[in-house]
Amino acid sequence: MEVTSIFFKTYRNKWNPINKVVELLELKWIDQVILQNSVDFHIQPIVTKNKEVFAYEMLARFRDDNGNSVSPMEVFSAAKKQNRTYALDHVCRMNAVRKAASISHRKVFINFLPTSIYSPEHCLRTTVHLANQLGIPFSQLVFEVVETESVNDIEHLKKYYCITEKKVGNML
Repeated sequence: MEVTSIFFKTYRNKWNPINKVVELLELKWIDQVILQNSVDFHIQPIVTKNKEVFAYEMLARFRDDNGNSVSPMEVFSAAKKQNRTYALDHVCRMNAVRKAASISHRKVFINFLPTSIYSPEHCLRTTVHLANQLGIPFSQLVFEVVETESVNDIEHLKKYYCITEKKVGNML
């Protein structure tokens, strides 16, 4: 049998040539990032032209086992290859909300993947629920679409993410 005729498939993924199995195994570290909530946040002030703090943006940061910085782009790229993007996005949003609990009287910008609306277990509902549990006013949170993601169905996105305080009660 020719090696080029051997394929494998993992849960919810397409069929891949067997030579991709090494890459798959090398990227297993992303599962540990997700399972262990291994994400920290830098809180970046957003200032007005008058140098007054208007809001804060939550910036996800990651470290490898040796404590070295790993770029968010590398982490999300690995998650995408492992079909774990929504799970990583969910972990980031939940940890960003936890960190946002220490900020009062300012808006907090939290990035999210807009396509997560297609995955009920990773959608914004759980994020809003956590914010409510932590006593964070809904009006304080601004969910920002990440720049790396394109939105194909704007109306679907509006339906699920253009949330008002009135709708929050119905979501829970």
